[in-house]
Amino acid sequence: MKMRFCALLFLIVVITQVGPSAGSYEYFAMAQQWPPTLCVNGGCTIPKPVRNQFTIHGLWPTNISQPYPEFCLGKKKTRGGFNLNLLSQLQPQLQHEWPDVIHGKDLDFWEKEWNKHGTCSLSKYTQLAYFQRALSIKTEINLIDVLKNSGIVPHKTNPYDIGQIVTAIKSGNKNLEPAVMCTPPTRKSLPYLKEIRLCLFPNGSTYMDCPSASRVINCNNSKNQLLFPA
Repeated sequence: MKMRFCALLFLIVVITQVGPSAGSYEYFAMAQQWPPTLCVNGGCTIPKPVRNQFTIHGLWPTNISQPYPEFCLGKKKTRGGFNLNLLSQLQPQLQHEWPDVIHGKDLDFWEKEWNKHGTCSLSKYTQLAYFQRALSIKTEINLIDVLKNSGIVPHKTNPYDIGQIVTAIKSGNKNLEPAVMCTPPTRKSLPYLKEIRLCLFPNGSTYMDCPSASRVINCNNSKNQLLFPA
C-alpha cells in the first residue's frame, strides 16, 4: 500500500512539472517573413504582388518552453480536417498575403499551417476564423509601413542595427517586444532579416511582449547589424 502511494505521488509530481500539455498553449506567435531573404540564394521567384511586403508564415499557438503544440488532430492530412471550401471568400486575399513564396504551392502551404498549428487553436478558432484572424493581424500592424516610418527601407547593401529594427517595430505596437529572426551570419556576410513575429495572449486579440528567450534568433553578430535586402 505504501509503495502504491509513493508511486502515485511520484506520478503526480512528474505531471505537474512537465509544463503545458501538448494541446494547450500560452500565447500566439504571428510570424511574417520577408520574401527577398527567402529567395536570396536563388531557388525561388518572388511573385510581383508580394515583392515589397512581408507575407504570412503562420499564426502559431505555442508555449514559452516545450512541449510546443503541433498536429493536435494528428499528422495525417485527413485528420486535420482542412477544407478549402471554407476559405473560398478569403482565397484571393490569402494568395496575396499568405503565399508559398518558396515552392509556389499556396494550397499545400495553408493546409500544412492549419494541420500543424491551426488545429491546436480549435478551442478558440474555427478554420475560417483562424485564417481571418491571421489576415487581420497583418492589417492591424503593417510591418513594412512601421519600418518605413522609422526610416528603415529595404536596401541591397546598407545594413541596419538590430536594435534599430526592434525599436521601430515596438513603435508600431505599443512598445511591445517583437521577435526577430535572421538567416545566420557567415564569414562574408551579415545576417539577413528573415522573419518578424508579433505575440498575442491566448485570447488572440491582445498583443503582448514576445518571450525574452526567443526575441532574437540567429541575428547576433559582432557588429550587431543585419541586412534588410531589396
